[in-house]
Amino acid sequence: MTSETTTVAGDGHFHIYPCHDPAEIIGRLVDNLALLAGRDSNAFKMAFFAESRACDFFNKIRDRRISFEKIGLEISPGPEEHCVSLRRGGRTELCLVAGRQIVTAERLEVLGLAMEVLVPDGQPADETVRMVADAGGLPVLAFAPGKWFFGRGIVARGLVGRFGKELIIGDSALRPRGWTRPDIMHLSGAAVLPGSDPLPMPGEEQYAGSYGFVYRGDFDAARPLAAIRKIIAAQPSAILPAGRRCPFFNVAARLIRLSQAEP
Repeated sequence: MTSETTTVAGDGHFHIYPCHDPAEIIGRLVDNLALLAGRDSNAFKMAFFAESRACDFFNKIRDRRISFEKIGLEISPGPEEHCVSLRRGGRTELCLVAGRQIVTAERLEVLGLAMEVLVPDGQPADETVRMVADAGGLPVLAFAPGKWFFGRGIVARGLVGRFGKELIIGDSALRPRGWTRPDIMHLSGAAVLPGSDPLPMPGEEQYAGSYGFVYRGDFDAARPLAAIRKIIAAQPSAILPAGRRCPFFNVAARLIRLSQAEP
């Protein structure tokens, strides 16, 4: 169905980790995306997985190895390849899109959204972006605290210069509130795709969908992935950040806690 006034509320950088309760994080995601949509109760909600090689929650959900009955959601395949829908009362509450997170040789994060191919970690950033594109994915240069500074910042700017609008720029709730947008987000005119980026720690479920994007306009809900691809390519400025990024001390405390928890 195509609507001229469809509201899309999305999370461009979503994780489920083994330490998370899947039902809780999906429930929080749905509720927070509804807040991003504002007063539009008919908004189409979607989230892009960005899974490391160690995680495969998209396939676990698609294969019904995880149940969401306790939050009243049923799993339905599609409506397109690389998508799975969660429905309540015959209505789609959430579309989850497969995707991968890859760490390059330069320790930059590149996401391959709307794909399930495993791209190896540790490859040069240019090659990683090309492998994602060749696999049919949407390549994203993902923001991560401290990773766009100094030598890595030079590499990141070089990627934007070489790939132009083909390379989506990822924003994150982990970019502390009050920080101005990095110049990388302005260089090419490419789409900026914000997301919540929950960390691999218990309690991070609350952040899912708290920062993301909103689009309002023509949108084919029967082919949501094709529709959002078209918008990213042709109308990047129509994808607007929504929600709230986290305060500096919240981000710092969470990253310190994560570093202390890692072996």
